Amino acid sequence: MQVNLLPFVVEALGNCKKIYKDIDRVYQQNKYEFYKAAKASELYNHHIVREGSLIQEEYCKKVLGIILGAGEDKKIHTEIENLIKKGFRYTWVYLEKHLKIDLQDFARAFYKKFKGYVDDAGVPVDFHSTMLLFLALNAQRELVQDDFYNGYVANLQARWEHYKSTNKTRIGIEKANDTDKKKIKLLKEAIYKKYGPIKDFNSILDGQFEKKFFDLSAFLFDYENLSSISIFDDIKFTDKDIDEILYLYVIGNEKLRENQEQDFYSIIGLIDDEMIKDVTKFLISHMYIKYLIKAYKQVKEMYFENNKETMYVELEGLEKSLHTTEQKLFLAKQGLSELEKTNELLEKENIRLKKELEHEKRSREELNSLREFLFSLDKQEEFINEEFNPEELKDFKAVLIGGHEKWQQRMKELLPNFVFIRPDNMSFDTRILDGIKIAFVYVNYLNHGLYYRLMSAIEGKNVKVAYINQQNEDKVIQVIYKEIKKLG
Repeated sequence: MQVNLLPFVVEALGNCKKIYKDIDRVYQQNKYEFYKAAKASELYNHHIVREGSLIQEEYCKKVLGIILGAGEDKKIHTEIENLIKKGFRYTWVYLEKHLKIDLQDFARAFYKKFKGYVDDAGVPVDFHSTMLLFLALNAQRELVQDDFYNGYVANLQARWEHYKSTNKTRIGIEKANDTDKKKIKLLKEAIYKKYGPIKDFNSILDGQFEKKFFDLSAFLFDYENLSSISIFDDIKFTDKDIDEILYLYVIGNEKLRENQEQDFYSIIGLIDDEMIKDVTKFLISHMYIKYLIKAYKQVKEMYFENNKETMYVELEGLEKSLHTTEQKLFLAKQGLSELEKTNELLEKENIRLKKELEHEKRSREELNSLREFLFSLDKQEEFINEEFNPEELKDFKAVLIGGHEKWQQRMKELLPNFVFIRPDNMSFDTRILDGIKIAFVYVNYLNHGLYYRLMSAIEGKNVKVAYINQQNEDKVIQVIYKEIKKLG
C-alpha cells in the first residue's frame, strides 16, 4: 500500500470531539516537545489539517504533535492507544475479534450497528475505516485486498493528490478554458456597464442596483450583533475573487454551459437583461460569502499566531528556570547552612560599618568646611575682590539658611534661583534639598537647632556645606561664586 496514512489518522483523531479533553490531557504532559514536533512537520500547515474549523485545526495539530513527538516513550504510546480506544471503540473491538481484516465486511457491520454510516458520536465510517487500516497494519493483521479495499485506498490517495494545486480535481480560475474566460469577461463588462464597477464591499454599498435583497442580507449580521462593514473593512478583495465567483456562475448556468464551443457573438446574445440581473445577484451574494470565508481564515491565522500554543517554545526556558529557582528556594527554606547564616551576619555588619563610614565622612567634610571657614576668618584682611559676572549665578540652584529677613530679601534679588530658609523655620521641608549640590550657612544670624536639622537632612546625600559670615552683598556673592567654582 503506497498511501501515507498519517495525515488521515491525524484528521480522524482531530475531528473526534468526544476525546478532545483526553487529547488536552495528553498534550499537557509534554507540550513543548509535542508543539515543536508538530511545527517541524510539513503537515502542520497542510490543507488536510487546516481545512476544518478552528477547533478541528487546533486538535489536529495537537494530535500531530503527540504522534510525532512520542518517540520511544511507551507511556505516550499507551496514551495514543487509549485515545483510539475511546474515540473509535467499535473499531478497536472489531480489530480484537478479527485476525483477518475485511474493510467491506467492516463497513457492512458498521452500518448495521449504527443504522447508518455515522456512529453515535457523529464520527463517519470513513474515519473509522482509516483507523482500522492503521491499527491493522500496526498489529500486523492480514488485510483482504479485494476491489473494495483497493477502491478505498485509491480514494485516500486521490484525496491526497487533490490537495495539490496542480491536481485536475481542484477548481481554479487558472484552469478555466478560453471560452469560459470570454464568458467571465463579457459578464463582468455587462454588470459594470449596467450597475457600475463592483469590485469590493464598498462597491456593493454604493452600487446603483436594487438594494432590497442585499440590505436584507446585511441584517443577518444584526442578528448576531455584528457589523458587516467593520468585519469586511480590512479584508482584501481582488479582481481574481470577482472572476472566481463569475466562473462558478458560468459552470453552473445551463445556458452558458450548453455549448462550450460558442463563438463570441453567440455568447453576447445569451447575456440579456434577465441574465445580467441574475448574475449580479449571484455575484454580490457570493461576495458576502467569500468575504466571510476570508474573514474566518484571517481569524484562524491570527489565532494560531498568537494563542498559547505558539508561546510554548518561548516559555519553555522560563518555566524550567522558574522550576530550578523554586527548588533552590525550597532547599534554602528547609535548612539554611551555617555559612549562609554567617554571611547574613557579615552582610548586616557590613551595612552597619558603611553607615558609620558615611557618617564619619560627613563629619569630616563638616569639620573641613568649618576649618576652611575659621581659616578665612584669620585671613579676612587678605580678601581680594575678583572680577566675575553675577549673572552666572542667577540660574544656579542652591540652599542658603540663616541671615536676617531683610538681608535675605536683598540676596534673593541677586540669587533668584536659591532657596532661602529663615532662621526661625525649624520645620522646613527637607525635600527642597533634593538635587542640591551645596548648602550655604550664614553663621552671623542662625538658630543652632536649624543648623542641626540641616546637617541631619543632608546625611547620606552628596551635599557640600559652605559657611558665610560676610554681610556685604558683594562679598557674599564672591564667596558663593568661589565655592560653586570648587564644585567643578
